[in-house]
Parts: sequence; structure tokens; C-alpha cells
Amino acid sequence: MTNTVTTLVSNVALVVVLLVAKLAMDWRLTLLSFVVFPVFFVPLHRFGRTLCQVTRSQMEQNAAMRAQLTATLGVSGVLLVKLLGRQQDELWAFPCPCCPLCW
Repeated sequence: MTNTVTTLVSNVALVVVLLVAKLAMDWRLTLLSFVVFPVFFVPLHRFGRTLCQVTRSQMEQNAAMRAQLTATLGVSGVLLVKLLGRQQDELWAFPCPCCPLCW
């Protein structure tokens, strides 16, 4: 809690100091930067949301693939496949990349 409050106060103070410095240097340039900011912010915000959705989908697919591989290619998964006699089914589930017969 104290770390968050400290960071918040520090960031607000930094924004105020930078705003005063920009106004002291050139008020027209400061005004232009506040007008131009929303023009760039809206597309970047949309792009960020799209990127977040794509990243989430990719992570979910990687997690599903990793779970499948762990369940079937781990020691317990291999023993279970052998125990149930499903070796041929697993060969078709994981084709060999170098063997055309597995494709």
C-alpha cells in the first residue's frame, strides 16, 4: 500500500513538473502536444486490445498443446498408452516429421 501511494505521488509530481517546464519553454508546443496526443492514443489503445486478445489466444493454444504433450509423452502417459495398448493411435496423433509414411 505505501509503495503504491509513494509511486502515485511521485508520478503526479513528475507530470506537474514536466508540464510546468513545457509551458515555460513554449506554450504553443505544449498545447499542440495535448491536441495531438488523443490522435495517437485511440489507435494505439485499439491495437493494444487486439494484441492482448491475440496473445491470450496464443497462450491458451500453447497451454493446450503443452498439456497434451505432457499427458501423452511424459513417463506416466507413455506407461498408460502401453498399458492400454494404444501405441498405433498415438503414432497417428504425433507424426514423425522426417517420415512420409507418418504423414
